[in-house]
Amino acid sequence: MQLVLNKFSDQRRFSYKIFFFSLILIFPLILLLNYFSLSTKSVVIIIGLPLISVIFFSFDAFKFFFIVSLFTYYYFFGLYLAVFIALTFFLSFLITHYNIQKDFFNTPLTLPFIIYYFSIIPSFINSSDILLSFYMLLNLHAVILLLLIFGYTNNDYKKIKNVISTFISLCIFDALVIIFYGLTVGGRVFGFSGIVFVDFSAISIITLLIYLLVRKGKYSYLFVIGILIVLAGLIFTQTRNTFLSLALTSITIFIYLIFKKNIFDISGKKLVGIFTTVIIVSTILFIILNYYTPDVFQRIEQVNKSSILSVKSETDIQKSSLITRFLIWDTAWNAFKAHPIIGIGTYSFPFESSLYYTIPKDLFKTYVEGNSPHITFLACLTETGILGLLGFLIFLFSSLKIGFKSVKKAVTENQKFYSLLILSVQIYIFYSMFLTDAWLWGQCGMLWGMVLGLSIANYKIITSDTQTNMNIVQ
Repeated sequence: MQLVLNKFSDQRRFSYKIFFFSLILIFPLILLLNYFSLSTKSVVIIIGLPLISVIFFSFDAFKFFFIVSLFTYYYFFGLYLAVFIALTFFLSFLITHYNIQKDFFNTPLTLPFIIYYFSIIPSFINSSDILLSFYMLLNLHAVILLLLIFGYTNNDYKKIKNVISTFISLCIFDALVIIFYGLTVGGRVFGFSGIVFVDFSAISIITLLIYLLVRKGKYSYLFVIGILIVLAGLIFTQTRNTFLSLALTSITIFIYLIFKKNIFDISGKKLVGIFTTVIIVSTILFIILNYYTPDVFQRIEQVNKSSILSVKSETDIQKSSLITRFLIWDTAWNAFKAHPIIGIGTYSFPFESSLYYTIPKDLFKTYVEGNSPHITFLACLTETGILGLLGFLIFLFSSLKIGFKSVKKAVTENQKFYSLLILSVQIYIFYSMFLTDAWLWGQCGMLWGMVLGLSIANYKIITSDTQTNMNIVQ
């Protein structure tokens, strides 16, 4: 028995060595590729494939390798690298878990997902390229696989903590890179994760804020420093929508905790004090950055000047992302009107939009062709119709319901803390879906799958402990 345990311990140490080796090797390479705009396909083949083959038989190492892949925005054969890694992650899971129990499929989200999945199938009828639509559906397959894998394997809070800590650490590192680029290069900059950093950073800020509110300890100042670093990185990305989603989430959490402060043993004074401090410090940070790098805020100020009525030339359109989105939304609305019940085909708007535009062709070619609808609910409505949107809402609200139920059922301090943390992230994603459709595919889609999996894992831990306590009482 001891020999088996020693062997398992050796394998685990080897897994972490491989993981940290991959960090040391991959991140400098990614930064160089981004900085010099070099080709990446050959590098992925030469370095990535051997690395994957080495850690393929170590599930823990592959799990953290997947989290690293979230911070790469490389695009191959119509899908982001993170999607391919997620699908390969499932193969690693099958190899390393010999006796999979039925509990793997038995989750509170299994039935809602089946309903959602079958609700989008009719949309393929209207797709002009069914094979391509099915291929793009790999995004959704990867999301559900991540939900099942993370929900099944993270059966204690130490594992959940490791996942969260790894994600936040990578986000802080990415923020430091962005700050460096912002101060040296200037303009609108992103790190090695690309534009999705704006959502990654917001989720990290929310997570650190929950740590600051609920966790008591002498290292609270580290959470504050982490928030400031990530917030500074977010400011340099000059993305307005994320600030709106972040503000709405913070207000929602604040109101929720006001009514639930007894559950989390948080005084109203502390709650108001922390949120007030965060607002004041954030404002000071904005002022400092505006003084030293005023160009950072030029794009943010443009939203006040943006109006369809004020457009006089194509230059005006180029200056306003809001106006370019109106062009996309107009085409998406035309597509919905053409097929309101079952949609034009799931994941098909980027290549089907040419059939539905009514704006001038040059504007369509420049601002609409190849793009997605930019709003999650509009994307569902356009591509899968009213039927698909209803299925998606059932799945989405079921996931939020599990988050609230977890908080309600939580008994121990860990249960309460992680339930609040995961619920807060889910609330952010919900608000963000009104401003982006990135949660359906790519890096954000894979992150959503991971978050859903952690939510399921947390819910299983709580219900399992509750059942154990009931058996003890009996």
